[in-house]
Amino acid sequence: MTAPPFDDPVATGFKLFVGGLPVDCLEEELQIVFNTYGKVEHVHLMPPGRSKSGERCAFVFYRTASAAEDAIKVLDGIYKIREDAEAPIQVRWSRESSVRGEKGFDYTVGEKGFDFGKGEKGFDY
Repeated sequence: MTAPPFDDPVATGFKLFVGGLPVDCLEEELQIVFNTYGKVEHVHLMPPGRSKSGERCAFVFYRTASAAEDAIKVLDGIYKIREDAEAPIQVRWSRESSVRGEKGFDYTVGEKGFDFGKGEKGFDY
C-alpha cells in the first residue's frame, strides 16, 4: 500500500513557520523568496499583531521536505526580507508539520529529522 498523494498541501504538505516579517509584508514577497528553494504550494500570512513582538508571521507549505530544508538552511537567521529590515527572518519547521502516512501513522518533520507515531497519544520511534 502506498501513501496517499499530496492533494491538499495545507493538510499534507511540509509546513514552515516564518517569523520576523514586517507588518506590511505581502504574500507575493514570500512566494518570490521561498519559490527559490522549491515549489511553494501555499502561503498563509497571519494578520499583523498576532505575534508577541507585533511583527507578522506566516506559514509556508512545500510539497517536498528537501525544498523546506533548503529554505531553512539558507534563510533562517540570515536573510532579510527587505533591505531596511532590522533583523533577518526566522524560518523553521512548524510544530504542526505532519503528514498522514500509510495505515494511519503520522510522521512529523522536526529539527532533528522525522518522528513517527500513531495518533496524538501514540508512540514515537
